[in-house]
Amino acid sequence: MLLHLCLLLTFFHCCLSEDITYHVKEENGPYTYIGDIATDLQKSDSSFLKNKDLITFSQLQQKGEQLFNVTRTGKLYTVETLDAESVCSYEKECFEIVKVAVHKSKTFMKILKIKVIIEDINDHQPEFPEKDITIHFRDGDGKGMKRPIPHAIDKDMSPENSLITYELKKDNGRFSLSVSKQTDEISTLRIILEEKLDREKEDNYNIEVIAKDGGTPQKITLSASDLDIGRNGKISFYFARKTTEKVKRNFNLDENTGKLYLATSSKIDKEESFKLYIEARDDGSPPLSSIATVMVNVINQQNNPPNIDVNFISTRNHNTATILEDIKVGSFIAYVMVTDNDVGHTMDR
Repeated sequence: MLLHLCLLLTFFHCCLSEDITYHVKEENGPYTYIGDIATDLQKSDSSFLKNKDLITFSQLQQKGEQLFNVTRTGKLYTVETLDAESVCSYEKECFEIVKVAVHKSKTFMKILKIKVIIEDINDHQPEFPEKDITIHFRDGDGKGMKRPIPHAIDKDMSPENSLITYELKKDNGRFSLSVSKQTDEISTLRIILEEKLDREKEDNYNIEVIAKDGGTPQKITLSASDLDIGRNGKISFYFARKTTEKVKRNFNLDENTGKLYLATSSKIDKEESFKLYIEARDDGSPPLSSIATVMVNVINQQNNPPNIDVNFISTRNHNTATILEDIKVGSFIAYVMVTDNDVGHTMDR
């Protein structure tokens, strides 16, 4: 028997608004309940109330790791423990889009676009690159002399959880701490002399700098001592610690010249923006450094083939659909999504 099948082709564009938005906190375990799609649809569409016993839901498979699961009755759960920092890096809002097919009995009705916002919690403490460092002052250095110290980094994603404040302890009034915001959430820290040092009286001081973000504070212990001879050196360039791993995979920075190159292993195939934190550091003891933010905007010049994803509503396996022989012409069989990473004229389809 020859069956004539009608394949419903549906294109989704990124600009479409979400049908429903849910919130879930990161670090909740697998199978955490997020929301009831069926109940929330009934609030906005009265037709679902009349047919609620006939309505079923199925999640459309998407590329990459599946973080959520939708039951036939429309319950939305997490599949695994969510980590906002792993899913989204330093984005201001961390979210995933879940596409869900709605059926009335055996009839396809619509595709829902569910936005799940993963809320960041304060699960990372500020960290200094080293727990103990030594800074040097010369004998006779007077009030106002400054020495830089490393800043702390908080891996939490949201600004409210990654905002760091600093406090100086055990200084006995001889030192103060200067904190100035340099770029984004990165601050420049300096230890300032409040009185003239005399090596004959004391040649070593131990003080502590505490970094706080609302959780358990982290501290760095400083040993300040006199230095008779200063040391100057060449300028070296590095990616600052706030630079993401994605940036480091796609760009190379020449440590000696500061020249920035696209990595040979880079696989950037769409228009994208990257934020790089470049640190210039001298060879002093401790080294002086400055950090600059570099924005790299990638302009698409390639013509990559579109990607086609087919989601069968009723499947025997991933690539085969199962249908009844008396299925009506025009019945919904599969959801086809075509995506193209190109932009401009190279994405016309």
